[in-house]
Amino acid sequence: MSIYTYISASKLEGLPLTVLEAMSFSKPVILSDIDPHKEIASYDVSSAILFSVNNPEETKKAMKKLLNMHPDEIDKMGKAAKNIVLENFEWENVVDKTEKVYLENFNR
Repeated sequence: MSIYTYISASKLEGLPLTVLEAMSFSKPVILSDIDPHKEIASYDVSSAILFSVNNPEETKKAMKKLLNMHPDEIDKMGKAAKNIVLENFEWENVVDKTEKVYLENFNR
């Protein structure tokens, strides 16, 4: 079985666009536990595997965890990842949410 995944071992990120791009293609992601990665994964904890940054052993364990998952679990993980992007980071949704914030604050 071949598993295509995305691994980000970043120590520092703003908005990790490459992670979001991989997730938008339903790819399972393995991410360092920096705040931006944790924020993305917090939308659905089944969408990513997190590991401690600067810890090669945890990185290795995270990769083994994915390799030992049942294909259905991997598929579910990829779908959860894609849903996070569609619901929270797709341009139209971001614009709608931003507009809502503006309207709520300016109509007071």
